[in-house]
Amino acid sequence: MKKFLIDFAIYFVIGVVIWFINFFSKAPYEAESITKMMQYYSDCFIIPAIVILGIYLLSLVAKQGVFDGLTYSFRYIKEKFIPSFKNTGTSRDAYYNYKLEKESKRKEVRIAGLAVGGFFFIGALLFYLLYLYL
Repeated sequence: MKKFLIDFAIYFVIGVVIWFINFFSKAPYEAESITKMMQYYSDCFIIPAIVILGIYLLSLVAKQGVFDGLTYSFRYIKEKFIPSFKNTGTSRDAYYNYKLEKESKRKEVRIAGLAVGGFFFIGALLFYLLYLYL
């Protein structure tokens, strides 16, 4: 539970910072009408929702090992062309061992990103509905 709360706090702070940046750049408090203000508020909420949900989905994809081949390839190329990286132990036939090592080190993906992203998305949806019906 403690790790979930820490992850939740990190995602929430990132979302609030993005929200404040959007809020002060759009200045909805200076809008000429209520509908325009609701549109600005919706925009302020949808951008952090997309960023946080995107980060969460990328972490889910990375948890499945989709990017392991790319990281192994870049490490292999780096070792071939930069002589100072020769002693890291990566070889072409050790990809299976590299993959097993990466799988053993993977951490679980907690649902905090989905919760915070969902909060911002619901806020955006609420203000969008107010924009439509006012």
